[in-house]
Amino acid sequence: MPPTRPNWAESLSNRFKSLTLIGIANQHNDQEQREPPPPPTPLEFPRLCAPAIDDPSPLSVGEITKLFSSVPRHGPSISYISALHIQVTYDVNLTDLFPSDFLPPPTWLAESPPTGDVDTSSSKLLNNGVSAPDHAAFYARAKELLLTNDAAFAFLQRKLQPSGVPPTRIAHFRKFWDHLLGMAEFWDASLDKYTTVQEPHRATLRSISRSPLRSLSRSPFRKRSRSPRRGSSRPRSPGSPVQETYTGRRIGCGVNMPVHYREDAICAFVETVAWAFRCRVERPKMEPKLQMGGMVLPIMQTASVYRTPKESQKARKGVVEGPLMAIQCRNMHSFRKEGEKEGVARGEVLDFLKETGLALLVAQRRMREGSTEQITWKGQWWAEQKRWGGGTGKQISLVEAASQSKSARSNEDVKRVPEKYIKLHPPTSTWEKNVEYMQIGKDRSAQYDDIYIISSINHHVSILHFHVAKQYTDFITNLGTSAGSSGGSSQEPWSVLSVQRSRWYDLLKAEDRTEAMRGIWGIMGWLMRDTQSQETEDVQMGGT
Repeated sequence: MPPTRPNWAESLSNRFKSLTLIGIANQHNDQEQREPPPPPTPLEFPRLCAPAIDDPSPLSVGEITKLFSSVPRHGPSISYISALHIQVTYDVNLTDLFPSDFLPPPTWLAESPPTGDVDTSSSKLLNNGVSAPDHAAFYARAKELLLTNDAAFAFLQRKLQPSGVPPTRIAHFRKFWDHLLGMAEFWDASLDKYTTVQEPHRATLRSISRSPLRSLSRSPFRKRSRSPRRGSSRPRSPGSPVQETYTGRRIGCGVNMPVHYREDAICAFVETVAWAFRCRVERPKMEPKLQMGGMVLPIMQTASVYRTPKESQKARKGVVEGPLMAIQCRNMHSFRKEGEKEGVARGEVLDFLKETGLALLVAQRRMREGSTEQITWKGQWWAEQKRWGGGTGKQISLVEAASQSKSARSNEDVKRVPEKYIKLHPPTSTWEKNVEYMQIGKDRSAQYDDIYIISSINHHVSILHFHVAKQYTDFITNLGTSAGSSGGSSQEPWSVLSVQRSRWYDLLKAEDRTEAMRGIWGIMGWLMRDTQSQETEDVQMGGT
């Protein structure tokens, strides 16, 4: 067999792309003086103050329909929170978000934990038949998060390490550190230093905006705003002198950071932990929509965590099971306008409704276990018959169709235009084809479901726990048409949505990164526990 000739064009193209990406992210030296970037974006976090629920009466169908069927001009008010009967608790410890038995102890951050903290989790089986990850698997990942930012970034930039320092190795969290480096170039102001420039040295300053590699990161399809963006530096005339220089890591401000930097970093962070439990993170393949009676509300969702099926054939086809929890990254930096009080600002209400909508969507999808999709439009005249009005739709000539369809590249595309005109498309499905919906981690006898959301703004993450009753999910889905009016208990009625939020963890700090990893690790262990064997043991103990 003759030797195959290498595709030099393809190899050179791939090599150029890799070098370009490295150059775009690391084209400057932290110690080199250059033109100052825009000032850093101030950190601001929402803290909604939900109204107290004195009388846990059933939810009002009319009130919810009236509020969510219209789009308020100035954003939602606190009445939306009252209509959903939401109670929020802030700064909750990780031990209160799930049973503390599944939370790795702080001693696991050491290579050799004390003898009293030696784990036996490797002998336990998860609900997918795989052994639970032990301390060795946890520490192999946690030690990469304990690295300092300078050491990890130097490893990615392939800089020479000082003599006498142990070599840095990053394997599990490699993707996370790559994306975190991009975030740090817009958010990390710890190395910011400004110095006054003398007149003879003004001509030697290097501007990042003039760099040829930096221009490659600008998308040619992105429209430039004519008005200056929030946080941008004041415009200078071409001949104006620079008054000061800058040394540091930033090349811009947080407001101007591309949205996908945060999304990629958070997804890589969660996926590294989820893969230890044989789970994966997947982006939505269709627009997430929350069913609320006759309304369908679009939901912001970055990704979801699913379990990989035991059957290898299903796994090869890309079938996943779940969801277990969801990820939401929001590009919001200001939540309170001038004159608004903290806790009731419309920006805070809107941000919290985004998280609540995603939690209710996850609850709806988990409740689909064992059911099939009900196609409401099948057999209806308005979805299958031609358009009304007396016309057949064929009166559009091919010439007019060609003039209306500029994207038509052939005669076949032109002929399809009248056919598309007479066809009335039914509502799109909200069921993903490759997902087998399951309530993984929920006890069969429990009337409540634990929904976890990994929320991210700025360069921080927070863990939310929604305690959702089955009746509550039924009520939101059908708006009272099939939900019962009784359920729950006097201490915890079904009509109240209980929400717990942890504190915000800074991904640019090693101690916060590891703490967030401990929380996600504990959630995965709690949801992936073997509930069937536990129920069998309870039944046997009850029989004896």
